[in-house]
Amino acid sequence: MRIKKILTQCSITAGIFVSIVAWASSQRENDVTPYWRTLKAGGELNSKYPGGAEAQKEMLEKEGHTIIQRGRTNIKYYVKDYEQFLFVLGESMVTAHTGD
Repeated sequence: MRIKKILTQCSITAGIFVSIVAWASSQRENDVTPYWRTLKAGGELNSKYPGGAEAQKEMLEKEGHTIIQRGRTNIKYYVKDYEQFLFVLGESMVTAHTGD
């Protein structure tokens, strides 16, 4: 087995794990993970989180964020100026074991 350094991840797999964290966190009273702070591309809120985009919108507004609604029939919500609030992870690397 070889160990390799990985600089990227699969966006589909990352989305699945973030969703698992969100649903698990929503069922706890203590030690809640602030999953509502994670956004989709372009600052879009995630309708698949517990309570949907509406619940995420409420939690972000409580924290002082401005939410913008776009669309008339297919309504989507976005965090205004989300780029100002991004957290940069830097050059951290994940170690992965391969089956080689």
